[in-house]
Amino acid sequence: MSSIPTELPDGDLEARSKLPAAEADLQLAPDRYALASHLQASIEVERSQLVRELHDDMGGLVVGALMDVAWAEAHLGKSADVPAKLQRARQSLRAAVDLTRRLIEQMRPTLLDNVGLFAALKWHFARLCATSNVASVATFALPEPIVKPEVAISVFRAMEEALRVLTISLRATSINLDVKAQDATLWFQLSHDGRAMSQPTVAALPEFESMTHRISRLQGSLTIAAASGGLASWCIGIPIGRLD
Repeated sequence: MSSIPTELPDGDLEARSKLPAAEADLQLAPDRYALASHLQASIEVERSQLVRELHDDMGGLVVGALMDVAWAEAHLGKSADVPAKLQRARQSLRAAVDLTRRLIEQMRPTLLDNVGLFAALKWHFARLCATSNVASVATFALPEPIVKPEVAISVFRAMEEALRVLTISLRATSINLDVKAQDATLWFQLSHDGRAMSQPTVAALPEFESMTHRISRLQGSLTIAAASGGLASWCIGIPIGRLD
């Protein structure tokens, strides 16, 4: 069981940057810690492999089929049935292409590899809040730090899990996300109006345990501040200077 950060006084992002790193997961036995790390890494490898197969193999097959359908439409006679059936086949193939793209993005956002961590987080945060009917404001301070791909995906997954806890378990209806790099550390502050839950209850959430484990593996910190003005605050710090 991961240890839970102590509830701390209110403060802005700069004040929080002076806090010591949380000793997350120090209560976890070494073999369990190693197993959790192995499982998280294995899942990412399998996702990456499946994404490549979906993009290269299935995508190529569907696009090829679409080209064949287009050729057939241009060369077949205009009977009553053939054009309609070809049109339906084309629509089904296009739907398959869209489904493949959605699956790829859900497993590993292409923005993360092609554009960067900030772009991927902006996309995920906006999409999640829109589908969950959550009011949101996101601020990303430039310049964006350059991190290794394995660090970027771990940070992205940790933020995915944090947002899942806030929207599903804590039922937040408003979330503000502030991101900045300072003192060789990447800071994420999530201010939200989610309901209060006891620390043992939050600790028992699988997403929360997975999130704190990822943060611990990245040598990061997590602090939770008391509500201020109706908003509670989570602050996650990742020391990219040591990891990059």
